[in-house]
Order: sequence, then C-alpha cells, then structure tokens
Amino acid sequence: MLIAGSAAWYFASPGYAMSELRDAASEGDADALEDNIDFPAVRESLKSQLKAEMMAQIASEETEGFGAFGGMMMLGMIDPMIDGMVTADGMARLIEEGRFAEPGTDAPVSEEEQVDDWTIERDGISSFTARPVAPAGEKVPGLVFERDGLGWRLTEIDIPEGGLGAS
Repeated sequence: MLIAGSAAWYFASPGYAMSELRDAASEGDADALEDNIDFPAVRESLKSQLKAEMMAQIASEETEGFGAFGGMMMLGMIDPMIDGMVTADGMARLIEEGRFAEPGTDAPVSEEEQVDDWTIERDGISSFTARPVAPAGEKVPGLVFERDGLGWRLTEIDIPEGGLGAS
C-alpha cells in the first residue's frame, strides 16, 4: 500500500502542483502564489542567468569603447528589471501565457494567449520542470519546482540557452 501511494504521489503530484499554480494565477490569488513560489529564489536564478548570458555576449564579441560600456550599463539594469517582473502579477502572466509580460503592462490575457498545456520533465524525485507547449522552434521558459515536504514550490525559471523566442 505504501509503495502504491508513493508511486501515485510521484506521478501525480507535479501535475497537481502545476494545476494549483495555474489556478492561483488565473484567479489572481496573490497569497496562493506566495505559498507556491519562492520569489527571492526565482529572482536570483533569473538575475544570475541573465548576467551570465550578458557577460558571455560582451566577452565573445569584439566589443570596444561604447559597445562594451553599453553592455556594462545593461548589466546594471538587470536587477531592477527582474525585480519588476518577478511579482505575483508578473508570475501570473507567465503562468497563464507561457512568457513574461513587459513590466508595467496590465492588459488582460486573451483566450488566444493562454497556455493550456504544459509538459513536465522530471529530474529525479525532488525536482521537475514544467514548460508550456510552444510552436516548433520557439524557445520557452521552464518553471523549475523543488520538493517542499510532500508538495512542490517554484524555485527557478529556466531560460533556454540562447534566450527566449524563435530560434
């Protein structure tokens, strides 16, 4: 019985966690989003990914003078940009649409923009990544969940290599 219950939890709990997160997002339930998302961890993961990508671009290009200066200025803008995007409203938009909205935009999500299907990729028993189903060739962010007791909590957003958008 214990083995059957454990197997059921292993297979069903990621889908249930994603369903809870989607429900909280669609209802605009900020408290439920706070319970299911580790906002500081998500912000830090995004900041480190974007800074690493920006540094790689600066280092790989033969950037001199103003180009290098511009790149360094952009590095300084990453923290406030991420802080503005990774809020209860911003995360609700990401979960509903499968992509980030521009900070400060509050246009309602249309039916065509809503993401209905997410794929779940397991990484052992303590982690899984949910990705919205996207058109072929489009890169989309992944929501990385870590086990939190018997439940799950969103701790990271995985930005695909090379950024987001069409490949």
